[in-house]
Amino acid sequence: MSYGDRRGVIQRTSIGRSLSAIVLIALLLSGCGDPNAEDVQSVKGGTIERAKILGPVEEGYWVDDSSVDGRVPGPNEVWKEGVARLADQPFQKLRSDYEWVPVETYWKPPIRTSLEGKIGFGSEWFRSAEFDAAAATDSDLTGSYYIEAETRGVIFVLKSKD
Repeated sequence: MSYGDRRGVIQRTSIGRSLSAIVLIALLLSGCGDPNAEDVQSVKGGTIERAKILGPVEEGYWVDDSSVDGRVPGPNEVWKEGVARLADQPFQKLRSDYEWVPVETYWKPPIRTSLEGKIGFGSEWFRSAEFDAAAATDSDLTGSYYIEAETRGVIFVLKSKD
């Protein structure tokens, strides 16, 4: 084998190894997925389980977790965080049935990264302690609901009752 032939074999081997490394890296980055990625659930025109007090939503997205481990005795924490847009009539009923007070100017409720951008919101947020209490009455969850009138948007952050 001449010097030129050996050089060609070495180059082809290097290119093959480089391509193998690139494919392996791509598989590791995309094929495995993020083990911490959250499963965003959604509904259009229906109700959100555990936030049924909102009634039917035009669209809703949420992330939830039931940290249930049969090996661990005692209560397990459950949480749910989500965003929704209500139809006009259910939103107006929600606004009129409870006393809502504005939150601080320019303040925005917390939204999980996985839910950001799912629904666009305006900037004037309201909260109702009365509604939060009513929502917790027949539920195993307690938490906070925030509404935004311009877009009929809702953000909720719920967790197991202590």
